[in-house]
Amino acid sequence: MRKSTASSPRSAPMSSPRPSLSSTVRAFVVGCIIAAYRPRPTLNVWRWAEKWINLDPLASPAFPGQYDSSINPYTRFIQEFATDPYHNEFIVMKSSQSGFTEAILNIIRYLVANKPTNILYAINALDEARKISKTRLQPSLEKCPETAQAIGENADDFGNLTMFLRGMVLYMIGAHSAGAFANKPVGMIILDELDKHPVAPDGEAETIDLARQRFKTIPDGKLIALSTPKKEEDVTYREYLTGTQHKFFVPCPHCQAMQELVWHRVKFGHCIDMLGEYDLERVKVETYYECEACKKPILESHKNEMLQAGEWRQTNPKPFPGRISCHISDLYSPFANATWGMLAMEWINAQTSIVKLQNFFNGRLGLPSKQQTAEVKEADVVKLRGAYKRGQCPFEPVLITMTSDKQGDVLKWTKAGWKATGECAIIDYGYTLVEDELLEEMDVPVECLGSTLRPTATIGLIDEGFAQTIVRDFVVRSEGRWYASKGRGGIQVRSTVHESPADHKDCKLTIYHYDDDDFKKQLYLSRIAKFQDILDGKCRVPRLWLPANIDQDLVDELIAEKLVKEKNKWGYTKEIWKKTGDKNDFGDAVKMQLVLWHILGAAYQD
Repeated sequence: MRKSTASSPRSAPMSSPRPSLSSTVRAFVVGCIIAAYRPRPTLNVWRWAEKWINLDPLASPAFPGQYDSSINPYTRFIQEFATDPYHNEFIVMKSSQSGFTEAILNIIRYLVANKPTNILYAINALDEARKISKTRLQPSLEKCPETAQAIGENADDFGNLTMFLRGMVLYMIGAHSAGAFANKPVGMIILDELDKHPVAPDGEAETIDLARQRFKTIPDGKLIALSTPKKEEDVTYREYLTGTQHKFFVPCPHCQAMQELVWHRVKFGHCIDMLGEYDLERVKVETYYECEACKKPILESHKNEMLQAGEWRQTNPKPFPGRISCHISDLYSPFANATWGMLAMEWINAQTSIVKLQNFFNGRLGLPSKQQTAEVKEADVVKLRGAYKRGQCPFEPVLITMTSDKQGDVLKWTKAGWKATGECAIIDYGYTLVEDELLEEMDVPVECLGSTLRPTATIGLIDEGFAQTIVRDFVVRSEGRWYASKGRGGIQVRSTVHESPADHKDCKLTIYHYDDDDFKKQLYLSRIAKFQDILDGKCRVPRLWLPANIDQDLVDELIAEKLVKEKNKWGYTKEIWKKTGDKNDFGDAVKMQLVLWHILGAAYQD
């Protein structure tokens, strides 16, 4: 165990000598020999964790103190896998508040203390690997008497990303790292946030395939892969289907019928006020779950009792040999922000956006989004026209914004007015060859029908595309009126909108990277395709308005892309946006208006 003294290497000055490689190797070998003669543990992982693991309030604010598996007992399943001699793979398709991350860390802690083997933990980003190691894993290894014995005296052997422990090495890596899986003989590989992992640099393999290659010479090696799914064609859902497809069944407190918790049995339709709107206060406290057998209401207060009596059941009779897979949703979650009432309120809020609804199914229900297709026709765009002309706004807006898409030397721009509800009216559009003319256009007063106000645009978002330096020079000159942005797709996407700090010519800028697919779906599948449902009150998505006197250029560029299904090189069907026209710049500029509202809208909503 590393000594904690004032003269320890961790607190030594920079000139202190680093431990030699030979001393590290010697300590590792000696640790292997000692570990080989340790008595076999009598407790499984979760029982061992309940005895030895104490969670820090900073690392586990919801449930600090002694680890208690009864809080989310469904995680015992994966912890028992660590000592299961019959299976070597475990695939988890999970929601965001399931508690599986702590279960994974328990497996690591257990192996460090009881069954040393090299471990590789890979998550989508290196900074995330470092954060989990520094804030959750390392403190617990040092605090637990059983694992603290495995830590050597040299602090340099206990780094955030590589830990030389007694009889083993623990690697914490970002899956984007080149050669992340090369030359690392390991007995346990954990792939966290699998759907966000990249394809190998040569484009021929996914990280789960690379991980499996590491086990070719290790007969008892184990692989754990877990992720919140996004799309049906992504790796987590595909791998889940090949496994046992275990689901967690719980008993009804009234009739004892065992059942999987599913979203359509969460009931809150009775929480409607006299205006036909959801009363969110009632939704929060009156939402219940309807038993599929006796139809009686199951209350949130029954959930813990049900969880304690729950059991995992295999639903795929012919899984790939040795491969367990399971699915869990936040309907089972014990966290305060995942009660059935809270989930119902989140679902209601998600009805205003197809992207929010997809995020709800992904993050809250742990289910992938179904593949979609969409093709906007000219007639769909024409329907959006309102009784106002270019340069006017059909209502008094709470905010006026501008966007610009730069393609070559041409900048195409749009100007939009917003209601607090997210309703958007395109006020005007055009093009210019000079960035600074966008500043002049911002200052043009807008005539608001039915109002004497003549507001101007206050903020703009410009796509930096392949003209990063030119665009950022303009952003600096605008003095806070314009911001740079860029759409991303695939594994580059970290969130719907991500703020990235950037230095440019002695100025600090914020670049907004956004999920291009999400906002295209908002525009084409929600605002345009569902226009009639919006007018009829059948859909809560805010309306998109176009001026009555739009020209053919705007129409053509709003219908210049469609969403189709195509097979990739592995034969899996994927959603792909394909251009059907020569230009789609105005379409991209309108899409960017939705990005701006996503960033700013919360400050203006009622």
